[in-house]
Parts: sequence; structure tokens; C-alpha cells
Amino acid sequence: MGSDQATCDRETAPVTLAAHLREGSGSAPQSRDLTIHSSRSRSAARLNSGVRHCMKLFDGLFKRRRAAGIPQRVAIRTGSVVTEVGSGAILHAFFSTISSNLEQAGWGTRFPTTMNKLYQGSIAPTDSSAALNELLVIEKELLKIPTSNVVWDIENPAARPSPYYKPGRGATNAVDYFVTVNGLNLLRAGFIESVESALEFGDEVRIISFGTPGDLFRGVGRKLLARTKI
Repeated sequence: MGSDQATCDRETAPVTLAAHLREGSGSAPQSRDLTIHSSRSRSAARLNSGVRHCMKLFDGLFKRRRAAGIPQRVAIRTGSVVTEVGSGAILHAFFSTISSNLEQAGWGTRFPTTMNKLYQGSIAPTDSSAALNELLVIEKELLKIPTSNVVWDIENPAARPSPYYKPGRGATNAVDYFVTVNGLNLLRAGFIESVESALEFGDEVRIISFGTPGDLFRGVGRKLLARTKI
């Protein structure tokens, strides 16, 4: 793929999440994913151009799986530990709930590392400390937000959760509402512990897309040597 691949490598994480985030919600990915919540129109436009370019390459990579009817799922990877989340729609709902309830001035205004860098797909080791501080504040404040305030899609507040999604058992707040397919608390076990590990060992935190759990071990699309966190 030559220069195309080199260009894409620099923005793989944003494409991974933005291109497939809502596949579980039944709505098609939109090219304006990177600009809808920001007033930085000029810089966002430049970024969007690169993302559209990489999205074509990424779509080619996953074309075979989608053609076979295999749904895309997402996971959080830190070092050799992979925490499977489930449908990308769950992550979009999680971030939508944060911004709708805690960022009155708009997406990323209070938690830029989490809402911009992490949402786009990765946090560098140098950003781990800032991300952890933000996530701890988010946890503290979301514990006060009732499940009735959960927002499934910030672009479409009337959207309802997928009937197949099972919230945390007995959840009364937004923190306990969001769980992984294995029943782990998404914020605490998924993000906070991943970032704590990244901070300790100097790893990058990535949100990755895959077709089947076996892909995580076979390295289809991404060569991963990982164990699933349970």
C-alpha cells in the first residue's frame, strides 16, 4: 500500500473508532464524526480529510468480514491486556452521556483528553496522567447522574438503547449502567484500570475494532498477542 499505508498508520485509531462506532445502533457511520462537537472547523476539516482517506483503506480491510455478515465489535487494549466492550454503539452512548450531562459548554470542553483523544481511538503514554485525572472526575460525577439521563446518541437524543443491550444489574446511576459484554463496569474496569496500567508501564491505550474474538488472537487486521481480561 506504500504511502497510503504510511498515511493511514498515523490515524489508524481515529478511523477504527469513528468508522465503526455506531454499527451496533443500526445507523451508518457519518463522515462528520470528527467535527460535530467542535467549533474548531478549520483544524477539524484538515483532520476530516485524512480520516476520509484512511477510512477507505480501513473499509477495505474489513470488507470481507462485513460481507460475511460478521458484526464489528470494539475492545480496549493496553499493553497485552484486551478488554472486550461489545458493540461500538455502547462506547458512543458512554461518551454521549458524559458530554450531555457533564460538559455544558460542548464536547471536549471539560475533558479534552478523554472526549477527544480517547474517543478518537487512542491515548499516548504521555497523556495517561491527564486522562486518569479526567476519568476519576467523570466517575465521581456520573455516580450522581441517574440512568434516566443516559444518552444513547448525542446527535439524536431521542434514540433508544438497543433492545439487546443489558445494563449493569440493579444500576441506578450512569456509571453502573454501562457494562462490557462480560459484565465488567465499563468506566472502572474498562477505562480507569486500563489507563492506570498504561501509566504504570508506559503503554498506549487503544480502542480497537474486530470481527470475532478469535481475531484478537489470530491478529486479523491487527497482530495482537493478548489475553482477554475477565
